[in-house]
Formats: sequence, C-alpha cells, structure tokens
Amino acid sequence: MMLAALSLSSTPVVAAAPAAGIVVGLLLAALALVLRWKEEEEEEEEEGSERAASSSTMSSSLEGLAVVDGGSDNVSLKEVSSGELAKHASPEDCWVALFGQVYDFTDFVNEHPAGPEAIIRSAGKDGTEEFEAIHSKSMLDDFDPIGILR
Repeated sequence: MMLAALSLSSTPVVAAAPAAGIVVGLLLAALALVLRWKEEEEEEEEEGSERAASSSTMSSSLEGLAVVDGGSDNVSLKEVSSGELAKHASPEDCWVALFGQVYDFTDFVNEHPAGPEAIIRSAGKDGTEEFEAIHSKSMLDDFDPIGILR
C-alpha cells in the first residue's frame, strides 16, 4: 500500500501515504509482540521439558505415580489402591498412607527418631491413627506425598 500520489484528474492527490505509514508501524509493532510472545512460549516449553526429564529419574517404585502437570511446578497425584500400598510394606520399600495421602518413607525409616519399627508398623497400610496419636499433621510438611489412597 505504497501509494504516494494518485492522478484522478489533472491535479495529483496525495492519498494513503500517511495512513500506510501508520498501518505499517502498527503491523511491525504487532509482529514484534507476537515474536516476543512466541519466544517466551518456547522458553517455557524448554523449562517444562527440563522439569519433565528430571522427574523421569524417580525411583522405579515411584514410576507412574507422580505426573508433572504441563511443565509447571504442579504435581498431580495418582490414586493408589490399598492393594498397591500393601506391596510396599518393608524397610527397603516403605509406603504409608496418612490422612488419605500416600508417602514413601523408605529413605526416612532409619532416620526416624523413635527408630525404624515405629514406621514399619504402618508400612503398607493406613497409619493415620497411630501417627496422629504421637505427631501433629504439620510434621508431614517436610515430606511430599506420592499418591492418594483410594
């Protein structure tokens, strides 16, 4: 749209030159915004891929339980049946359900101040009642659940 002058009669009429400049300027500004938005989107996708790759290094006993939600920091928890929970009832593979959430305490069993037996008694089952008798629920803030008991 680069009409500098238009000859409709014997007198040339300047048409569209200023308007074309404004339109071109607006189009360039819009293009710059779109390119910046696209670049930010690609950076977010790269960060999401890096997070997803790091989450794939979870131990095999946790495989399939935690799912990264769209590269964000949110983790949605999968349901764990009582049958699945019961398969993890040893000091070497110790899952405990507390307040409806499942925790993997395998790495913590031997560090528990009252000794490993206190946790192992609840391994593979719902230990909420025993936990509540001794601890406050806020003590779980140091642990991330791996699932939800169904």
